[in-house]
Amino acid sequence: MIDIHSHILPEIDDGSRNIEETITMIAEAYKNGVTAIIATSHYMEGNYEVNKNKREEMVNILQEILTIKELPVKIYIGAEAYISPNLINHIKNDEIPTLNNSKYLLFELPMNAPYLGIYNEINHLKDLKITPILAHPERNSYIRNDINKLYELVENGVLLQCNIGSFVGKYGKDAKNFVTKLAKENLIGFIGSDCHRQASIYSDLEKMQKRVIKVIGKENWKKWAVLNPKCIIENADIIK
Repeated sequence: MIDIHSHILPEIDDGSRNIEETITMIAEAYKNGVTAIIATSHYMEGNYEVNKNKREEMVNILQEILTIKELPVKIYIGAEAYISPNLINHIKNDEIPTLNNSKYLLFELPMNAPYLGIYNEINHLKDLKITPILAHPERNSYIRNDINKLYELVENGVLLQCNIGSFVGKYGKDAKNFVTKLAKENLIGFIGSDCHRQASIYSDLEKMQKRVIKVIGKENWKKWAVLNPKCIIENADIIK
């Protein structure tokens, strides 16, 4: 698995609290088949505002530590950007990085309410030749209550990243049912861990993967958890 959604960088957001926890998380990921991780700590105005340069510095230091510890996991820069009217300016000003500095940006919507300017932001991203990836739509109650809103986003070029934990009920029955529906309709582009402060997601990854494959099949798992994430790293077009 190549994990495109993780909160492993220490002391940036509500993810890893220190470097020791980060190393533990990555070690668990490696034991359970993860070969590369995009570090997508939150970027949210007024809360989490660590910029691109600082993130790159932290990724480089972390990669050096992993080399010393002989943990062969590659770490890439990224962010989970909370949608806002200033999103484009933050990207232009090198405050928010895209995923591995590619044409792909992971973003998050309000979980329980509409964001009326969403199509303005999508169009601005398109102008910059950036493809938006919506993080965990299955956890968003506003979207779950009206799937047509999600269809409209997809029709406008938004790709979807779903959490592996959603398939096994980690976020409740509603999220599980919704992500299963998205899988059956072939709307998913990526599966990620969304791993935060504990290693439990990575520790249970192999078991969860087996359960998910029973639902979506081996080919979809390979496409959504390996091949499409690799396309991000290589800045290539994904497999539809």
